[in-house]
Amino acid sequence: MSIERDILATLSFFGILKQPLTLVEMVRYKHGKKEELYLIKKALESLVRKGIIFEREGVYARKMEYIERRIRHDQARNAAWKRITSFLPTLRANPFVKAVAIANSCAFDSMSTKSDADFFIVTQKNRTWTARLCAALPAKIKKIRPGETDVAPLCLSFFVDECGLGMESYVIEDDIYFAHWADSLVWVHDPEHIRFEFIKENEWASSLLRRPLNITYLPSVKTASGLIRKTLGMAPSDDIEKYLFEKQMVRMPQILRDAKNRGGTGVVLEKTVIKTHLEDKRVRISQQYEDEISKIQTGDLAYG
Repeated sequence: MSIERDILATLSFFGILKQPLTLVEMVRYKHGKKEELYLIKKALESLVRKGIIFEREGVYARKMEYIERRIRHDQARNAAWKRITSFLPTLRANPFVKAVAIANSCAFDSMSTKSDADFFIVTQKNRTWTARLCAALPAKIKKIRPGETDVAPLCLSFFVDECGLGMESYVIEDDIYFAHWADSLVWVHDPEHIRFEFIKENEWASSLLRRPLNITYLPSVKTASGLIRKTLGMAPSDDIEKYLFEKQMVRMPQILRDAKNRGGTGVVLEKTVIKTHLEDKRVRISQQYEDEISKIQTGDLAYG
């Protein structure tokens, strides 16, 4: 693909999410080989002149309404990051949490007033369900989970064991969304540099995007209390982890257990992986993306 077609492919994917991109974001997310910033800027300006894409205040999209939407939802994005920042010390103090990343709409910078702030949490080996309990209880007490607050709820919906960082077994065919999910993670707690192992274990995403994955790391300013981590970490054993797995599975909402029993990769409730995404929109997004790519490849570019 040419640089303009790579840009169109990228804007087409983010257009499905109704998310425009700045020049810097385009440099980061563009499909295909890495290009110099000035070349990307030149190609964007050419596409604007042709009327194929729109630009306002340095933001680019296939439709002007997406740019206006982003400007309207700046407040929602700020509220989400404020909530994330306030909850991070709780996760840092959790001795069973090895790393934390922000995912989905918050990482994509496509928050709306109805969006959750989604966490991707890497846990200590064989402590996935212990880590979940120690994370979910404080969130429940603070009433900041989905259904408990209307302002930037925190969704603790994806936990993986540190030995299971590879996501390929949960990938669907032509899974462009999951590839961008892996690429856009914003790591906010990672003292042991697990993010580099994550990148290594998920080369399938690089193949789909036709470039190496990005790594975004925003290191935590505050450090967790060593006393709290040590105290919490003393008790759990493999037997307690097994007990907590069984108890939490019993208390798991029926709708999630039904989704798990139907199969698929939206809801995964295993001993080393917890993924509770009821609305798995990846099939729809992949189909929409393929339709957009077909239009680009056939030269039907003047739409939007």
